[in-house]
Amino acid sequence: MDSGVQFVMTDGNWPKHKCGDGCDFSINVRDLSEEAELVFCVHRFILLIYPELNITNESRNRIVDVRQTCHPHVSSFLRYLYTRQIDVSITSAQCLHQLAFIFGVNKLMDEVGRVFTLLLPEDNSFQTQVSMYEYGVRTGDLVLQENVLQYLSWNCEFLISSPVWSTISFHMMDALLLRSDLVAKDEALLLEGLERWIQDKGDEISSEQQVSLLNHIRFLLIPVDKLYEMQFSSSVLHQNHEKLYLTGLLRGFQFNALPFSKIRNKMDNMSNDYLPRIYTADEFSVVINGTTINYPYYRYNYGQNNRIQTFSTPAHPSALYKEQKVQWQAQIFLSVQECSNYGVSCNSVPVARLYGYGNQNSYANTIRFSNRLILSCKNQNNVFHVQDFKNSMAVIPNNSSMGLPNPCPDDYSFRFVQNSASFGENIRFLLIPVDKLDEMQFSSSVLHQNHEKLYLTGLLRGFQFNALPFSKIRNKMYNISNDYLPRIYTANEWSLVINDTGMNYPPNYEYDEDEYDYSYGQNNRIQTISTPAHPSALYSRQKVQWQAQVFLTVQECSKYGVSCNSVPVARLLTEDNQNSYANTIRFSNRLILTCKNQNNVFHVQDFKNTMAVIPNNSSMSLSNPCPDDYSFRFVVRPEYI
Repeated sequence: MDSGVQFVMTDGNWPKHKCGDGCDFSINVRDLSEEAELVFCVHRFILLIYPELNITNESRNRIVDVRQTCHPHVSSFLRYLYTRQIDVSITSAQCLHQLAFIFGVNKLMDEVGRVFTLLLPEDNSFQTQVSMYEYGVRTGDLVLQENVLQYLSWNCEFLISSPVWSTISFHMMDALLLRSDLVAKDEALLLEGLERWIQDKGDEISSEQQVSLLNHIRFLLIPVDKLYEMQFSSSVLHQNHEKLYLTGLLRGFQFNALPFSKIRNKMDNMSNDYLPRIYTADEFSVVINGTTINYPYYRYNYGQNNRIQTFSTPAHPSALYKEQKVQWQAQIFLSVQECSNYGVSCNSVPVARLYGYGNQNSYANTIRFSNRLILSCKNQNNVFHVQDFKNSMAVIPNNSSMGLPNPCPDDYSFRFVQNSASFGENIRFLLIPVDKLDEMQFSSSVLHQNHEKLYLTGLLRGFQFNALPFSKIRNKMYNISNDYLPRIYTANEWSLVINDTGMNYPPNYEYDEDEYDYSYGQNNRIQTISTPAHPSALYSRQKVQWQAQVFLTVQECSKYGVSCNSVPVARLLTEDNQNSYANTIRFSNRLILTCKNQNNVFHVQDFKNTMAVIPNNSSMSLSNPCPDDYSFRFVVRPEYI
């Protein structure tokens, strides 16, 4: 034929540049986008062995469309039909799979599909893997898609930093961001990668597609300090979808400020948003590189000290647990003897062990540790195996049972990863109790409906205030805003009331003037209260003990070593080491006077050096409407410095 070259296959020897030797069936291979065409002459009786080809005795030829880059591999494919043998390489695999798909040779498709998996670690540029995935989508090969996605998920951090990242398709990005087995430093890295990808794609990605992808970002698991920085970003996603972005930040700060039990009450099912991926930031992982035994003498445990490391992690990424540490020990056993030395039974080696000690069990009812082991080649950007720990142990499979082949069998790294999962402008949202902030996001109030963005921003700042150290927030402020200054909040957790302010002796009480009991009933005028160190969720579990006292006579003051020039006097002093908060929190406590059983406050004053001397009527801004029958309310009022 003038348009191509004719090859003839006889007796398994390929090719011969002649026509004949019994061949009676033509296969025309062409590329519609090019003028190139190949013609192969084969034997119909060989093709009849494969019913999938739908060849009949009357058939004389078949035309197939194959892109030109695969034309060099057609002869190998046709030889397979004769010999059932073929060599598959990283350069030929996709073409051979495509030819098997076109001709309906399912057995070869399955075999090449398995080879695909073995070839995945060979290309550190990720071009082959991305091409394989797109090909799997075109051919509907779900197994190939899953194998490629798993490998790219394990190597996502390296993929994001590669030139290939900006070329991947929307449906591939969508599939990646849905996965929980994705390995990355943290969730913020994924958001940054997504924003860069959208910027590179430009108008190619619609607004609806951007929203879909942004919904896959697990804002709740972004480290709280990075959440705070993100609100000041000018990223494409922030600008184009401000409400959705604000909602994500709000939910992130909410997750860091509220107990998970509170959040879960609002959920019908466990959302993936609350499930961590595999985050490898230094605070949650440790790497052991020593995986070989180079004996100077024959010793079973030589170098083992290099394969035992201890480290501590936060109990959970949430700000509520960030300062609560869990201690871990990571170990690698390369021989059965090493296992035996530590009282561990090993049926095969190497074995990794990661176990917690100390206070890990104290979180048994709230946190589950689903730790992971990651295997990668030393000094190379490729992860080839990820597995769970079962009862603190991870037995490393051999090459035959490993999902991917080990590309560096004698020189690879073990990364131990701790993975924990939980079960109006003038309104000072920052000082609203965090559980009430949680309820407010579900409200249908007029303000919420009419000013949704402003309302969401207020809730966001409220959760932010509960999840971040104030020093972090203050770095973004020129002056302290009134939003951060508390009013006088009288909720029960912050205040107590002393009502017994008279010395009314019982009718039959007998006393001698020389033994006048000036402290009669004083026990009713001394009370203790325990308050959080600060309204922020970061301090809500750190308690400060207070004692409130009311002295009605100078003798009562003297009894407690207090000098009183006039009475009544109120005192509020801490029984704890209040100074431990001296650099972060100031207590500006208040005394409130009200008439007993009446809803009127007629006087508020500060405590000076724990004391508040009640002024008389002439020096009081308002007259005392109940001079002999009023109540003292002691209010603890912490504020950030």
